[in-house]
Amino acid sequence: MTRAKDPFLFPRHLAPGAHLNAVGAIIPEFAEIAPEVVAAADRIVVDNLEQVQENSRELQSHLGTDPKRWQNVLPLAAVVAEGKGRPAGAKLTLFKFMGVGLGDVAAGVEIYRRALAQGKGKKMPHAVRFPVDLS
Repeated sequence: MTRAKDPFLFPRHLAPGAHLNAVGAIIPEFAEIAPEVVAAADRIVVDNLEQVQENSRELQSHLGTDPKRWQNVLPLAAVVAEGKGRPAGAKLTLFKFMGVGLGDVAAGVEIYRRALAQGKGKKMPHAVRFPVDLS
């Protein structure tokens, strides 16, 4: 998650078999991933197709405005309903997350739950607030 205005993540940065959650660039002025990353994805899943088509410069740069080019971009709900998961042999899967409020919270809780169950991650100290000195 960044506030990058220009793409900094390219296919050469991703290992074969990777899955990428692209969540920082949620307005057209921002972009984290290069169009080549989108082009390399075997499967593209989004939380909200209309929001992505309207606001994701990353996907717009590769897919343009032709609705036919967007046919293989799947809403997350369709992937879950399908029940098949990741395609076998996929070199790269991409989830473009625009941040549909409750979806942010649900995804965070699920990711945290799975990490705990697998013993992953590391404990971080709680943030400490410091008084602001404006003098």
